[in-house]
Amino acid sequence: MLARDLAAITYKRRTYSNPFLGEDGQQSGKFSLVSANSSQLYLTCLPETTELRANGQDVAVIPVELTDKSGTRRVLQDREVSVAVTGKRDAGTLAGFGTAEASTYANFTDTTVKSYYGRAMAVVRAGLQEGQLSVTFSAPGCEPVTCVINVT
Repeated sequence: MLARDLAAITYKRRTYSNPFLGEDGQQSGKFSLVSANSSQLYLTCLPETTELRANGQDVAVIPVELTDKSGTRRVLQDREVSVAVTGKRDAGTLAGFGTAEASTYANFTDTTVKSYYGRAMAVVRAGLQEGQLSVTFSAPGCEPVTCVINVT
């Protein structure tokens, strides 16, 4: 197939599903593979918690993903993702930012990493003062997204 032939292929969003069958032959689960539906990329942050105790030890793990409009992760659209933590000075700090890529020169203290299969992860540590923290992610071609963490 030549490159000019690829332009003639019409894209259609598809979902492929496969049931899991138990030893008794009954369905015990289902796996679905969904194709992304748009060329527009979005950043989606999914904090595991939005409340921290002001004890200097609590952490919030915040995965961020490159997705399409419906939230389907775009695994082949990796790009540089940046993070910024703002808010009350002693309420918390960025403890680390990185990906699951095994072979990288990135440092967990960097504020910019290249996503890995559409994902990155930030860890924010609580400070000793109460306050509100804003964790903002940005990437080329995407609108910035902000997660709010309350430190009490």
